[in-house]
Amino acid sequence: MTQFKTEHGVLLDVDDELAARIGGKWKPVEGAVEVPEGDPAVSWKVPQLKAYAVEHDIDLGDAKSKPDILAALGVESE
Repeated sequence: MTQFKTEHGVLLDVDDELAARIGGKWKPVEGAVEVPEGDPAVSWKVPQLKAYAVEHDIDLGDAKSKPDILAALGVESE
């Protein structure tokens, strides 16, 4: 699998055959974020939280800081 980012910032996991056909239209994401198993937690890093939100179609609104992102995801801070 290869992960691509569209011009709108959406991350897509694409199988290798399709990735080869896409060619130069999109660029592969280097160091793609791997989302841990289970529900988001305070211990997750901001990129993991954002990737989780994208994968689950959760709108983070104006949330930029980790506490705001956690709140948008319904995770209680410690």
